[in-house]
Amino acid sequence: MRLDKSTASPVPGRLAALMRGNAEIRAALAADPLLSSRELSILCGVGIQSVQRWAREGRLPYLQAGRQGRLRFRLSAVKQLLQEHEHPQAND
Repeated sequence: MRLDKSTASPVPGRLAALMRGNAEIRAALAADPLLSSRELSILCGVGIQSVQRWAREGRLPYLQAGRQGRLRFRLSAVKQLLQEHEHPQAND
């Protein structure tokens, strides 16, 4: 697909206008960012392959972004998953 650089945008007009003008959408994305497999692996202290395997196995919710279908993970979903799997501290 060829775009005229002077007028065309890779994002459809209405969506581009929403993204530019809607502070609520920008705030929501800032409050709950999407993490790449690499970023999540660093955050969790595991390898990228582990993160991708957890997503394939359905253990970790994800979104696919872009033409190549790269995995993205909502920070809020990751936090919730970690809380659900957290072991209670043993009382001595």
